Amino acid sequence: MTEKRDVFVTGSTGFMGRALTKLLVERGHRVRALVRRGSEKKAPAGCEVVVGDPLDASTFASAAAGADTFVQL
Repeated sequence: MTEKRDVFVTGSTGFMGRALTKLLVERGHRVRALVRRGSEKKAPAGCEVVVGDPLDASTFASAAAGADTFVQL
C-alpha cells in the first residue's frame, strides 16, 4: 500500500498535468492543482483547485506550503 501524499501540481490543466493529477487522485493522494483564472473547470475531478498565476509565486505560495511534493509542469 502506498503512503498517501499531499501533492501540489502546476500545469494541472495541460496534457501531462491532467493525466498526472487524475492518476494521483485515483491513488488517493490529496492534490492541489494550480490553474489560471477561467480554467477552473478544466482541472480533473477530485482535486482542490487553486486559482493563481504560475509566474507569480505570491498567488499560490500559501496553497503550496506544507505539500509533500511539488510538481512543476
